[in-house]
Amino acid sequence: MVRLSFKKIMPDNSDKLNSLTDKNKLSEIKELLEKHKGVVFALDDGEGFKTASVMVFEMNDEILTTALRKMYLADLFAADGTDSEYKGMMLEYTVNQAAYMGYDHLTVTVKADNLAELKFYAYHGFDKIVRVNEDEASVVLLRDVNAVMKCCGK
Repeated sequence: MVRLSFKKIMPDNSDKLNSLTDKNKLSEIKELLEKHKGVVFALDDGEGFKTASVMVFEMNDEILTTALRKMYLADLFAADGTDSEYKGMMLEYTVNQAAYMGYDHLTVTVKADNLAELKFYAYHGFDKIVRVNEDEASVVLLRDVNAVMKCCGK
């Protein structure tokens, strides 16, 4: 039986994410945590971390700001071969944590040509387009964290 648990990642244990991401991203995450500019959660199945999310408090952007009670989902990544249901569970846990911390909205930037990611986030309630960035060919999506969503394809 697989026993899943969510963990808050701290600067001193951020190296445990090395199976999920590259060294450059790992050093960015560690710096973010050390400067208290964000929060990171990971999903552990007893054998190691399968997915993780990175939320940033302040983006120095009026659309992505704490003053408007919005938190920015900077990254959601998974180990190779991880079921998409785990990624969905990680996202829903992250949304719940944003609500618990007092935020009303969560935003994420997705490449406009990445249809799988756009579909994934739309399925999980990111149903409002906040901004389209034509230079980077990306869109900023928004979800009300207080909305109740079904999880994990069921």
